[in-house]
Amino acid sequence: MGFFFFCLLGFSGKKESEDSLLQEPLLNGTSTSTNGAELNKSSGGEIVAPFSYASLLSILAFSWMGPPIGAGYKKALDLNNVPQLAGVDSVKGAFPVFRSKLENRAFENQGCVMVSAFSFAKLIECLAQRHWIFRMRQAEIRARAVLVAMIYNKGLTISCQSKQGHTSGEIVNLMSGDAWRVSDFGWYIHDPWLVIVQVILALVILYKNLGLVSDNCWASTDQSAVDFPIPNTIAGFAFSIMQLLGTVMIMSQQYYIRSARELARLAGVCEAPFIQYFAESMSGSTTIRSFNQESRFKELSTKLIDGHSRTNFYTAGIAGLAVMYGLSLNTLQKIRDQMVTGQLVEKLLSKICRLSIIPQDPTMFQGTVRSNLDPLEEYTDELIWEALDKCQLGDEVRKKEGKLDSAVTENGENWSMDQRQLVCLGRVVLKKSKVLVLDQATASVDTATDNLIQLTLKQHFSDCTVLTVAHRITTVVDSDMVLLLDHVLIEEHDSPTKLLENKSSSFSKLVAECSTRSSSSPQK
Repeated sequence: MGFFFFCLLGFSGKKESEDSLLQEPLLNGTSTSTNGAELNKSSGGEIVAPFSYASLLSILAFSWMGPPIGAGYKKALDLNNVPQLAGVDSVKGAFPVFRSKLENRAFENQGCVMVSAFSFAKLIECLAQRHWIFRMRQAEIRARAVLVAMIYNKGLTISCQSKQGHTSGEIVNLMSGDAWRVSDFGWYIHDPWLVIVQVILALVILYKNLGLVSDNCWASTDQSAVDFPIPNTIAGFAFSIMQLLGTVMIMSQQYYIRSARELARLAGVCEAPFIQYFAESMSGSTTIRSFNQESRFKELSTKLIDGHSRTNFYTAGIAGLAVMYGLSLNTLQKIRDQMVTGQLVEKLLSKICRLSIIPQDPTMFQGTVRSNLDPLEEYTDELIWEALDKCQLGDEVRKKEGKLDSAVTENGENWSMDQRQLVCLGRVVLKKSKVLVLDQATASVDTATDNLIQLTLKQHFSDCTVLTVAHRITTVVDSDMVLLLDHVLIEEHDSPTKLLENKSSSFSKLVAECSTRSSSSPQK
C-alpha cells in the first residue's frame, strides 16, 4: 500500500506540468522551449532546485523531480533547463563551512590530543571486544551445559509411551546439535540494537565535529577528489599493519600452538565418552528407573558435562590468537619425505571410504532388513540374499513374513545380539571391502556365533586385509601377524607361529592359559 501511495504522489507531482504542455499547440515552439526554463525560476530569474522548497510528501515520493522530467519528455534538455543546486548542496555553500570547521582549533596541540584519544579509544575497544567475546562464550558454554543436563534428566524420566514418539537418536541429536544452536543464539541476539547504537554514535560524532558539512561533502561536485585517494592511502597503511600483525602471529604460534593443539585434542576426547554415555543411558532408561538409579546417573552425567566444558572454556581464540589452522595439515606441509597436498588428501579420503568396520556393539537402524544391509540401494535382491546366506542368516530372514522388508526397530531391539552382529557381517560381505577392521566384533556373542563369524571371514575375506582387535586368543591365532599390547605399549609382535615357539613370550603364555581353562572340567 505504501508503494502505491508514493507512486500516486509521484504521478500527481508531475501531472500539472505535463498537462500544461499537452494542452499547448504542437507548433508553438516558443512556448514549449521556454516553458521548461520557466518552471523553476525564482523571482530573480535564477533556476533554483525544486528540492529546496519541496514539501514533506514531495520529498518522500520524489515528486519534486516532476517539472524537469516533464519538460524533458517533450524536448531535449539543455543546461538552462537543469535546476541549480541548493545552497547546502553546492561547493560554494559547503566549502566555507567545511573550512571553518577544519581550521577551528581550540588549543595548539589539538591534533596530537585527538590522535592520542583515538588510539586510547581503539585500545579500549579491542579490550572490550575480547572481553565481550569471552563473556559470550562463557554464557554459551553455560547455556549448552544446562540444556544438555535438562535433556538428560528429561530422558531418564520420560515414559515408555512418550519415548515411542522420539527415538534415542533424535534425543541424542537434541543434545549434540540443537543445544549448540540454542547456545549460539547469544552471538546474534544483540546485533539489532548494536547496529542502531553504532549508527547513532557515528552520526553524533560527525555532527559534533563537522556539522552538516559531513553530508554536504558527499553531495559536492568534488566528491571523487576526496573519495579515491583516501581509501587507497588507508589500504596501503592497513596492508603494512597486517603484514606486521602476521609476523607477530607466526612468532606467537611457536609458544601457543602446542597448548592449543592439546586443548583441541582434549575437547574431542572428553566429548566422545559423554555422547556414548548419553546414548546408552537413553537406551537403558527403563532399566535405570527400575533400579531407582536416576540420581547416580545424573551425577555422573554432570561430571562428564563439566569435563567437556572445561576444555572448551580455555581456547586460543579467547587470547586473540589465530592458531587453529595449525591444528590441521596445511597445504604443502611436509611430513617426513612426502608433501601433503590437496590431491593426497583426496586419495586418503577415498581410501578411508574403502574401509569396513564391525564394532563390538552392532549398529542397526530403524527401518527394514534391506535398508540396514543396503542403505544406499546399490545392490539387487539376489546379492543381498547371497550376502545373508554367506553369514548364515538367510534362513532366519526367510522365516519372517516380510522377508527383506521385515521391520527393524531402533538399535535392532527386536533382534538378538548374535543376529545383530551377523547383520553387520552381512553388510560387510555385501560391500566387499578390501580392508576390514574387527573391533572386538565377537566379544558380545556366544562361542557358536564366534566360530560362524570366523568361518565366514576365512571363506570370503581370504584376499582382503583383516585387522582384528580382540581379547579372545582363538580369534587371532590364525592371523599372519600378531601385535601384543600391554598398558598401551607394544610388548611383542611377530607371526603367531614364531611367538608360540618362544615359550617365554607373553603370547605363548596366554595361549597356554587359554588352553588350560578350556580343557579343565568344572569342579564338583
